[in-house]
Amino acid sequence: LEQTGLSLRAELKAAREKLMEKELEISKERLKVAENSLTLNREVEKLQRQLKENGNQVQSLDKELLETRDECDKLSEELQKAQAAISETAEASEKAVIEDAAEPEPEEKPDQTTQNEDDESATVSE
Repeated sequence: LEQTGLSLRAELKAAREKLMEKELEISKERLKVAENSLTLNREVEKLQRQLKENGNQVQSLDKELLETRDECDKLSEELQKAQAAISETAEASEKAVIEDAAEPEPEEKPDQTTQNEDDESATVSE
């Protein structure tokens, strides 16, 4: 009976040790899971912050893009106006050249100075 009691105590002690080891393993696993959960939560928060920052940057870039497009449209309109003005000026110049070409050229009159010099030469030779 004593031996059976000692044997049962040894089995009980071994079972308790095994149970404690299993509980320790379970606790370690729970700790790992909690640590992983915490790490993942931190990563999720970090990604959410980055997403928000990126969203703000996208909004800023969209606004900048719209402003740049408006500026390009205005510059394009100015360019078209300038090209139209240049075209009108070129047409006016062509008309003026054509009109000048159509008018008869006045006859050349002898230069008064040249005629006076000729008269003086004739006077000196006499």
